Amino acid sequence: MSMRLFESYQHARMVAANEKWVFEPQRQYYSYIFEHRAAIESYDDETLDHYYGKLAEAHKALLLANVAVGAVAGAILQVARQCISLAWPASDGRMKKGRLVGSQYLSSVIWHARNQALHFEEGMPTNPNTKQSLQLLSQEFGIQIKSLNESPRVLAVEIFEVLGWGGYEDYAKDMVEMLTIS
Repeated sequence: MSMRLFESYQHARMVAANEKWVFEPQRQYYSYIFEHRAAIESYDDETLDHYYGKLAEAHKALLLANVAVGAVAGAILQVARQCISLAWPASDGRMKKGRLVGSQYLSSVIWHARNQALHFEEGMPTNPNTKQSLQLLSQEFGIQIKSLNESPRVLAVEIFEVLGWGGYEDYAKDMVEMLTIS
């Protein structure tokens, strides 16, 4: 199950990268248009609508691709968190298992990243432990969480980068090491 999720994650990242590649020339073109508004004001409404429609389509495709990547990454964090819950049923995200990720244990990062991924629409997390974990990730790794209240977004992709989870093998290695009960 997790391997297929990672395949979906990698595919979604590829689609998002392609969307960004497709969007970049249009972004540059429309930046030029906005910088030269005076000359462009002479365009007829139909031409302007055409160009603005193309920009809106590209922007929508980019947003959808990024949402897909975040959703799949959040699903992988959910699977990881369920494994932690099965191994330590009474845990609440404060257990100290796995390698250190900055100043936090892997189990804690997974727990709180999953909470953020599944509740991102609410903005900044209200759970003080999740909020503290994300703030530490921000301080230690530069993950941007300041704008969560203005524009809620899933941080799972950035957290995967911090964890070094580029593929299933990376994820599986961490999970096996963390869940091995000694």
